[in-house]
Amino acid sequence: MKGLNLLLLFASLLGLFQFGWAKIEISESATQFRFPHFSPNGFIEWVLEGESGRLVDEQLNIEGLLVRMYSSDRDNRQLGTVMGDDCQFDTKSSIARSKARIQIEGSGFNLLGRDWRYNLKSKTIDIAHESTVRFSESVDRMFSELASGGEGLGTQIKSDSLCLVIEPDSYRFRFTGGVQLTSGSIFLQSDLLEIDLLNASQKVVFSIPTGELSGIDRVEASGSVQFNSPEYELRSSRVYLNPKQELAFFDGAAVIQMSQAQLRGDRIEFGRRQIFLQSFENRLASFSLNGSVADSFDGMDSLFSDREFFIQSERIYFERKSDRYTYHFENRVFFQGQAYRIYSDQLEAETNSMPNVDGESIFQELLFAHAEGSVRLKADAFNIHSQSLNYLPKENSLKASESVYYVSEFAELIADELLVKNDSVRALSHQDGLSVSLPIALDFGFNHNNAPNESIESDGEGMSIQSEVFYLDKDGPLIHSRFEHSVRAQQYSAELIAEELDLVWREDLQSTVEPNMKRFVIQTILATGSVDMTQGDFFASADRLSIFPEEERISLHGEGGKAQFKDSQGTVYGERIDYNRRLKQSVVSGKGETSRARIQFELPDRRQEDSLEELVN
Repeated sequence: MKGLNLLLLFASLLGLFQFGWAKIEISESATQFRFPHFSPNGFIEWVLEGESGRLVDEQLNIEGLLVRMYSSDRDNRQLGTVMGDDCQFDTKSSIARSKARIQIEGSGFNLLGRDWRYNLKSKTIDIAHESTVRFSESVDRMFSELASGGEGLGTQIKSDSLCLVIEPDSYRFRFTGGVQLTSGSIFLQSDLLEIDLLNASQKVVFSIPTGELSGIDRVEASGSVQFNSPEYELRSSRVYLNPKQELAFFDGAAVIQMSQAQLRGDRIEFGRRQIFLQSFENRLASFSLNGSVADSFDGMDSLFSDREFFIQSERIYFERKSDRYTYHFENRVFFQGQAYRIYSDQLEAETNSMPNVDGESIFQELLFAHAEGSVRLKADAFNIHSQSLNYLPKENSLKASESVYYVSEFAELIADELLVKNDSVRALSHQDGLSVSLPIALDFGFNHNNAPNESIESDGEGMSIQSEVFYLDKDGPLIHSRFEHSVRAQQYSAELIAEELDLVWREDLQSTVEPNMKRFVIQTILATGSVDMTQGDFFASADRLSIFPEEERISLHGEGGKAQFKDSQGTVYGERIDYNRRLKQSVVSGKGETSRARIQFELPDRRQEDSLEELVN
């Protein structure tokens, strides 16, 4: 009787699937049946097997389901195997369904789930609950030095539901709801995830994790994507992975967190060694070190809060080299640290990577930053314009080069090279010399028609000095400025030439020249090396010249009596000459026969010179 029922079942199935024969009802169950289905071209598409089955109307109730799927071509490659505890098979639509568990084995993957629907015509399988897929291939090798490299660990994906489409050369997976991907050292969460698994095998291999396959071709996740690896944490609205090319794209408000550094952009292109960030629609990608970033992509200043360093640009890429990261910023670069703001066309920054004090996390520290192209630096006390700029945070030093312009409330200059370290400034000019403008101050010359304060207000011009080298250093309330090599200083009608020039300034806290404008006073001036100073009819030369503007005193020193002071009345020579501008008195001194003090008078009634030497000491 069972043999007859089996024959009748086969006849019924063949009639329904192939020729449209009339329905044959079977009242008894058939066991260990097997039914093949062929494509229109005559090749086998699938074989349905069961431990037992009962046909009621057009529905076949099957226990112990087994479906083998084939490529429907001359190769007759087996694409996969579907196994289930039980199901209901609609013979008219070729759809099987069940609330029970299902297992699917294919080349390079193994699938488990519950509550499923299988359309044998379209080779589409929908799983409503508890889907788990294990792939033999790992996809973590691009993200970490600790990656498995695709050997042995594989990739596992869990989700609430799953749709699998089986094609001759590929499997297409669509995971939805609470998706979790684990592959070696990485973990990914999303709302939706799709995978294309290429299948070029000539035979099916059921063992996991090995398998003959072309591999995972595409992984695409969307909807609140969170990604974790040993080195990086990423968030975005969409992720695209290509394991074969070792590329990954994180799109839509993408954020990458690593070692106390955070980067943001519209897109993150992730390679194994190098990572690219960019933003679109006039937004800027950002990098922050040792702090958090506000959830915004608009503006610049509003984003900077508690971070040690913050950088924005249109495009960012960085790479890891040993224990260091190198970051490159391109187009509309904005850099902000605790001391400086830098604007430039390009900027390169390097950080080191070292264990934190807790011994478990990694700490990044900015080692240097190099800016190029229309560089502008803003600090509380000064601004710099140049074509190139180096910044060393640990040393708090700056080096600007190529067409350098420096301006502060104290000095303004143009130079070939500028060094700033803490409160010190050094400027160099290699060809044409540099020009420095210093503040309005008391007249350092011999004589002036007005009183010092009146002359300042009426002239409204500061001191201008040319040299090859300029130093500026702040020491408490005092400011030291030094000029070296071919020094030429001009103030009002006075001009001073020397090899070296030192000035000591202080801020005049009682000044009322202009509100909110600082006024500086020169305490001392020291010029050395072939010094000449001219103002109107006054002329002085010496090896060393000291000026005390507030006291209106000038002191000249010249070895061998070479110091000289000249006015319309005559010339004074000596080892030392002290001139009191207020009293219009000179004190001349000398040493020995070769440097005795002498005075030469200019006689108004005679063209020849008569000299009178007077021994002072």
